[in-house]
Amino acid sequence: NTFSPLFSIAPMLKSDTATMLKTSRSYSRPKTSSSQQRGAALEQYAQSPALAAEREYWLGQYEQRVEPLPVDYDFEDARMTHRSTRRALVRLTAAETQALLQQCAPVYRTTINELLLAGLYLGMRRWTSSGALRIALEGHGRESLFEHLDTTQTVGWFTTVFPLTLSSRGTGARDVIKSVKEQYRAIPNNGIGYGVLRHMAHDA
Repeated sequence: NTFSPLFSIAPMLKSDTATMLKTSRSYSRPKTSSSQQRGAALEQYAQSPALAAEREYWLGQYEQRVEPLPVDYDFEDARMTHRSTRRALVRLTAAETQALLQQCAPVYRTTINELLLAGLYLGMRRWTSSGALRIALEGHGRESLFEHLDTTQTVGWFTTVFPLTLSSRGTGARDVIKSVKEQYRAIPNNGIGYGVLRHMAHDA
């Protein structure tokens, strides 16, 4: 998931505008927790036993061997230029998107993210012939870790980035979807702990 600062505040602006149009008067959004309060809470969380318990999970994401992506030229090769690169763009039609959301998801009891990750894994495995794929996932970073804080309406960029290594012993789509779903759902707290451990924990 990729969220930009503009994307983060767009739903709030839309909601506030709709409220003002309905009431024909200015609207002041209820105050929520500040970024500074969130940062202070994360500093304390970084030294907590709860976060320390995630350490083995995150280290495990790098234990499985993942082959490098195949390339046409080594980086030192003079032919490795911007002109030699190509961009592959894949788009789903409206019908394909509807099928993915309304037909596939209920059958496999998955979320859209899990299905997209399964498709990515299948495509990369077909290209590289590798059974493991490590990717960086990006999340909104507004997980409800602290009962005394509310950042649901706080304007700002709280994005988190964390690794996920995918693998599957099965070769069929059904087996891959099941494996990816299990690995995705094993991510603790939507991945926010990885960055906190890496950048804020004293013994990282």
